[in-house]
Amino acid sequence: MATPPPSPRPEPPTEPLIEVLAGSQGPAVSTAIRRRIGVLLDLTMAYDRTLVPGIWKAARGFGGIEFLLLDGFTAKTLALIDRLKPEGVIAHIDDLSIGAFLQERGIRIVDVSDRFARARFPRIVSDDLEVGRWGARHLRERGFAHYAFCGFTSHHFSDLRGRGFAEQLASENCTASTFASPASRSSRSEVRDLQFEKLCDWIRGLPKPVGIMACNDNRAYHIIEACHCLGLRVPHEVAVLGVDNDEIRCEMAAVPISSIALNTQRIGHEALCLLVALLDGHPAPDRPL
Repeated sequence: MATPPPSPRPEPPTEPLIEVLAGSQGPAVSTAIRRRIGVLLDLTMAYDRTLVPGIWKAARGFGGIEFLLLDGFTAKTLALIDRLKPEGVIAHIDDLSIGAFLQERGIRIVDVSDRFARARFPRIVSDDLEVGRWGARHLRERGFAHYAFCGFTSHHFSDLRGRGFAEQLASENCTASTFASPASRSSRSEVRDLQFEKLCDWIRGLPKPVGIMACNDNRAYHIIEACHCLGLRVPHEVAVLGVDNDEIRCEMAAVPISSIALNTQRIGHEALCLLVALLDGHPAPDRPL
């Protein structure tokens, strides 16, 4: 069977996949709709929200795409997928039941989450090892003598960022303390309070002044809260660096959070390009991109 010709591929944004922040749309292509694609994201998350512009810009290069913007994995979303039957979905797979639901319906998936170590679906993600290295270099440049990394258990992106952070420091003859706990969504206050108490105990025991890299801005926010409870001055005693550049989260903290910004527009762009290639009949890559 002959290999189908690829759809014309729009040019991606030229920026690298990662950039550290200190803090033109072309004309739409008018063509007949030839395929329907779902975008299944959690729009309460800055990472997911900022994927969307890259997806839209890539779509202008392809033309002929109708999007279903599906906010969250809810009963309403499932019903909408069953009713409108998208051919493919760009999804943040942080729960394997989401992937199973889509696969059962023969829907092609491109995953934009690095939650799980083993890729179940074709996946476009940031270079999380390099994110960790960037964080270590950033804190080293600020002259700290002590370093630490704070992440979440059972989250592959957190593990990789922590590893990159430690490897970069080791290459400069430095070491880092590490701490991780579950990213609990429990409504039970005693569960949240216990995890917060453990985080406070860890921060209290760190030598000061210390530069801490958090696996993302949500984790950085927890660290700022803990420092406030402990009476520690930020950034004089504890400097905190997050990831995702979630402007709302970073600015809402008691002390504004410095953050590494991922080039999520590039990730969104590449995710759509990969999904279109899969729908055109091309094989999936054998590793995450």
